Amino acid sequence: ENNFLNHLVVGGLDLSSKQLSFLLSQELDQIIIGTNNDKSKAGLHAAIKIFIKLLNYFDITKLRINLPRRNEYCQEQNRKKEKNKFP
Repeated sequence: ENNFLNHLVVGGLDLSSKQLSFLLSQELDQIIIGTNNDKSKAGLHAAIKIFIKLLNYFDITKLRINLPRRNEYCQEQNRKKEKNKFP
């Protein structure tokens, strides 16, 4: 829905060893870290933690943090759908 063709859902605040192994097994051009953008900043802190962890394995030019404008990407998609509805 958000034009993310390949994605890996973390389901928490850190990458598991299996998720990291999966990423390492792929030939990736770019990794975009998009955790929640909540008021507590837990998603931002998690994104930074994941970014730093991935720096041990990937070149910094392949890593990017991109948080949604709202709390989650599904909320972004719902906002876009509502905006495009006719009265």
